[in-house]
Amino acid sequence: MNIWSEEFGAQTDTPILLIMGSMSQGILWPDEFVGRLAAGGRRVIRYDHRDTGRSDTVDFATDPYT
Repeated sequence: MNIWSEEFGAQTDTPILLIMGSMSQGILWPDEFVGRLAAGGRRVIRYDHRDTGRSDTVDFATDPYT
């Protein structure tokens, strides 16, 4: 399973993981907000939950989560 994510800022900056509510896409974090965090010296990571947005989906009936 592939989980979509994207990062902003330098790899050496202190990371911040933005977790959107269940079944919501990571791109709902406003670009302006993400940009301000990155400009402030943070490594910002946002992602899509499984079965959401650009992350892979599975047929739960035939392949349930473990």
